[in-house]
Amino acid sequence: MRHKRPATTCGATLIVCFLAALNALAQPSVEPKQAFEEVEASISDKQSLKASKERKRTELRGEIAVVQEILDELERMHSQLQSELAEAEQQVEARADEVADYTVARDEKTKQLVWSSVTASQLQKRNPITMLIVQSDPLKVDRLYHYHAYFTKQLKAQIDELRVHLAEFDQLLAESEAARKNFVVAEENYAENSTNLQDRKASLGSLNAQLETEITQLDADLAQLFREREQLSRAIAERTRPATATTPVPTPSSRGDISNWPVVGEVRQAFGTARADGRIRSEGIVISANVGTPVTAIANGTVVFSQWFEGYGNTIIVDHGDEIISIYARCDSLLKQTSEPVEAGEQIATVGTAEESAGLYFEIRVRNNPTDPLRWLRER
Repeated sequence: MRHKRPATTCGATLIVCFLAALNALAQPSVEPKQAFEEVEASISDKQSLKASKERKRTELRGEIAVVQEILDELERMHSQLQSELAEAEQQVEARADEVADYTVARDEKTKQLVWSSVTASQLQKRNPITMLIVQSDPLKVDRLYHYHAYFTKQLKAQIDELRVHLAEFDQLLAESEAARKNFVVAEENYAENSTNLQDRKASLGSLNAQLETEITQLDADLAQLFREREQLSRAIAERTRPATATTPVPTPSSRGDISNWPVVGEVRQAFGTARADGRIRSEGIVISANVGTPVTAIANGTVVFSQWFEGYGNTIIVDHGDEIISIYARCDSLLKQTSEPVEAGEQIATVGTAEESAGLYFEIRVRNNPTDPLRWLRER
């Protein structure tokens, strides 16, 4: 007996393709065409929902940008007020020494003005004491009087000038104080407005993040729906074409040792006939046998799948190499694990219930294309 080396990597790839093709048809109550239409409707709904959320996201981003612009302008105005207040305070501080000098000079000249005014008044009245001082010379008295009058006039002019400077400083102080008061009010408004705007920005940012999450999830849902649509499209195409249209025909070299029957029994459902649920044409055969009857490998190989599969029950798949696999489904129990080698005729499972009665569902696939098992198995 010839032994072929199992191509487990290739077999694993075939299993992935096989399971993907069957996954969309795993629910027995849904027609492929109906499922395809439902998937199409779901895709349309989710695309519309995604477009709506993307528009909302665009609006939110625009509003966030506007809020940020207002915050930037508010910060600019606040900085400008701070600069104006600092400038006013610097001006007051810069002139403080100058004003102190003006105040001293004003007070000194005011005293001089008072003394000069008193002297001029005494000269004007010809006070005896004054006459004694000036040796009773009337001309000297007149000259002294005019001198004091001139001196008094100059003092008054200087005092007036000092008062102007002091008035300017008072105005500067008033403006500085007004700027400070305005800044205090503006500072309160700035703090309140800035807090409100920051809260609004955070709220909008949270909504935007939520939309981002929802859109990402919709993208994932759509990707899954696109995959399901592709699987259903292939299933519909498979159903509508004749089962033997692309069925590989085994040759003596490709058949090799694959000739043993997996279980003793009659073929209850042939390859290519409509299945009981009416969904697709059968891609395998159903062999009648009692529950618990041993199921054996049809040839040497390696187990590449051994577990329950939706729509097929307990299923075991053996890779025989050369991209040929055999599939044993609707089993009652599985006796081999994935990666275990098996020999032709070795028991790998027991019969369960197939198509609502006891029996084994059996397939042979070449390059993942279903082929009529009866073309491979020896005649009995």
